[in-house]
Amino acid sequence: MIFKFLMVFLSLGFVTKILGEVVHEVMGHGLFVLAFGGRVTSIHISLLWPYKLSGIGFAPPPGGFLPWQEVLVDGGGILVCLIVSFVIQLILLRSAMLPTSYLRGS
Repeated sequence: MIFKFLMVFLSLGFVTKILGEVVHEVMGHGLFVLAFGGRVTSIHISLLWPYKLSGIGFAPPPGGFLPWQEVLVDGGGILVCLIVSFVIQLILLRSAMLPTSYLRGS
């Protein structure tokens, strides 16, 4: 029983780690790069973290990023992760507040 739980726990943890990396790199840094006219050149999601880090390669627009745009590109990963986390928690909180009779369908 404990072995099955441990395997499910580790598997879900690994999938969650990969999804978190995709949200951070692609939806975070990548979206801000594209929004400010840059171009994403490569995306690397590491399966060997913490031994090898994930990252995203990008080319800035011809004039470069403005300082405030560079701040958003650099901090975009954390910013989007926070927003996604708050949205998921809000959805879970709202579903926990539903009447149980509604959830059972009676």
